[in-house]
Amino acid sequence: MKNIWKFMAALLVVALPFVATACGDDDKPEGPKTYTYTWLLQNTSLPSSATTAEKADALLAETTVNGLFATAFRAQGFTVDANAQEFTITTEDEISTYDNKVKAAIYNVKGGDALSAAAQKLPTAAKIQVKRGSTTIITESLR
Repeated sequence: MKNIWKFMAALLVVALPFVATACGDDDKPEGPKTYTYTWLLQNTSLPSSATTAEKADALLAETTVNGLFATAFRAQGFTVDANAQEFTITTEDEISTYDNKVKAAIYNVKGGDALSAAAQKLPTAAKIQVKRGSTTIITESLR
């Protein structure tokens, strides 16, 4: 019987470091994650009754507005692809921090004269919507 206890004690001494290591791995952070946001300008098409010149002005205005938002997202620290209307951030921080930066970028652009001038060439219902995956972060009128 004494030999069994000695064997069990030896087994415990050998196995204990593996148990401690296995438990310790669960506590390690997963590392940075990349979050992808997309934006979409909505309700920017003029009615078919609009002239060719009005449609051309609206297209130029939409391109300008798109550029304004791309610049604002870039200023918040995101990596931006304006043509794909997509931006990303790789971080270990709480994602709500970056959701708030998205909102701040939108409000900064909305407060500027450049958006006001460009939006006048777009329908009054024109708006921007930003999503992170399937989660809508903000939908805001351009006027």
